[in-house]
Amino acid sequence: MDILKGMTIFVEVAKQQGFAPAARSLNLSTSAVSRYVIDLEHWLGIQLFQRTTRKLSLTDTGKTYLDRCRQVVAEVNDIKYAASERQVEPQGLLRITAPVFIAKSFLQDILPEYLNKHPRVDLELVAVDRYVDFVEEGFDLAIRAGVLKNSTLVARKLIDVKLLVVASPAYLEQYGMPKKIVDLKNHNCLIDTAAGYSNQWPVTEKKTAKPIVVQGNVRINNGEIVRSLALSGVGIALLPAFFVNKYIHEGRLVSFFDSNVQFSGGIFTVYPQKRHLSANVRSFVDYLFDHSERLKLL
Repeated sequence: MDILKGMTIFVEVAKQQGFAPAARSLNLSTSAVSRYVIDLEHWLGIQLFQRTTRKLSLTDTGKTYLDRCRQVVAEVNDIKYAASERQVEPQGLLRITAPVFIAKSFLQDILPEYLNKHPRVDLELVAVDRYVDFVEEGFDLAIRAGVLKNSTLVARKLIDVKLLVVASPAYLEQYGMPKKIVDLKNHNCLIDTAAGYSNQWPVTEKKTAKPIVVQGNVRINNGEIVRSLALSGVGIALLPAFFVNKYIHEGRLVSFFDSNVQFSGGIFTVYPQKRHLSANVRSFVDYLFDHSERLKLL
């Protein structure tokens, strides 16, 4: 079978919540749409839909596969139109948003080269440590850090992110090094409210254990300030490795419980699904990937 076509049809059936409306949307017969979905289920070895005479609903496995499938279809469509799109000179407004620390430590250094290369692009960058709604706020592209929630957006990972528990030597000398993970409850932990984990740190004795809930006298929605306070000996912090590696090497921070941090996240480019990706978005995404290694050196 044509696997890609099967994926495309599956996505449309899920979107339309039925074989008949999907068939009308795709200009195919209902039987052909049903056959493609059945063949895709056989190829995958899973059931994608629960079928009754009145209702069609995704199985739990189908929901997981749908998110992956949307990305595959979007990626292939991007590749399909890449040649023709690249002939179009990027121009006009490009609205992007990113966390403050990424904007200051990464984007401000690479933007001059991009703008010199594409002088007809009018770039609007909004640096903000909060979740941005694409539809409500009219953005073309976002850079997001952490663990992404399931959505209809296209997400491409720039780099993997590892978290580290860190504190300054001065803090550890005064309050002692935590011997067990549970000891973190007795320390002043600096809470980054902009991070997805907030005060529920994914630091566990076992992979199946629950995150430890920490507490402290500081809650800030900015990782840079959290890092600065950790360097000053105010408390213990949980921060991305690339954000603190320099200070660990200099001896200004100490990391511990490294193997107990159960976190699988990254820094991603995120943008709405579109049949034709604009030249502006495509050029900027490509540029980000060309310079993604610099993120590891922040």
